[in-house]
Amino acid sequence: WVWLLPPGLMVSLLLERRSYCMFSVLFIGDGRTDWGLMCHNAPTTLVCHEERAVLKSCHGSCSECRGPTQQECLSCSDPAALLKDGVCVFDCGAGYYNQEGICYACDSSCASCFPDNPKCMSCPTGTALHHGKCITQCPTQHYVDNHSRCRACHSSCATCWGPSVSHCISCPSGLLLHQGQCVEACGEGLYPQDSTCHSED
Repeated sequence: WVWLLPPGLMVSLLLERRSYCMFSVLFIGDGRTDWGLMCHNAPTTLVCHEERAVLKSCHGSCSECRGPTQQECLSCSDPAALLKDGVCVFDCGAGYYNQEGICYACDSSCASCFPDNPKCMSCPTGTALHHGKCITQCPTQHYVDNHSRCRACHSSCATCWGPSVSHCISCPSGLLLHQGQCVEACGEGLYPQDSTCHSED
């Protein structure tokens, strides 16, 4: 494939017939129109009417391109390659995922994401994973587990340190905290103070 570099802004229309390609190129700057007739995968090229127009080959890694360097690919010569920011690579690398042969950036909050979608798999230090994103603080009625993931508290807790009914740190209004559980009344030998049950001894 070849690409056409005009002296100014360019709009192009590509029409393929058998092994030949016809480019219609409009030079916006001076209003002149030129034509280039190019043979697909062949060394001979004919350019008409505009001497300033320059034909150059794509980089060998590109099958289509917007310029001659390896950073300007639009598609890759190797079917196994992936397109990443204009470069043909064989692995998207950390911080990217692959979708239909193109590398896209993971969600900006992630340390890493799934190979085929932007949701986070792991998070930077000091953040926790919640619904595919990394956040600095888990939502209400959630706690951070040992794998830095936000998990839901037991439904009886307002805040907690684990998933069990006895892992509450504080209770919803109207309930009292006793030995990690939220209860309606403290029971015999106990009295309520600051939303917590205390022993009378």
